[in-house]
Amino acid sequence: MIHGVEIDTSYYKAKTGKMPRGRGMWTFMLVTDRITEKDHYHNPGKFMGFAAALGRAVELAKMRRAYLVRVMP
Repeated sequence: MIHGVEIDTSYYKAKTGKMPRGRGMWTFMLVTDRITEKDHYHNPGKFMGFAAALGRAVELAKMRRAYLVRVMP
């Protein structure tokens, strides 16, 4: 959990067979509990390290009141 937002890597690991790390074009699903809002996908749009991309996703998740960030393959 980072800043009150849970991080889920299980889907990524199940699809790729490994934990997320290194540099790449990362995609994250931001999950909220609001009925009127669907799950949102976030892609920073550039090649970057996993830690930096996850940090940006968590910041966005906090703004959107998401409780979970799921790393997508």
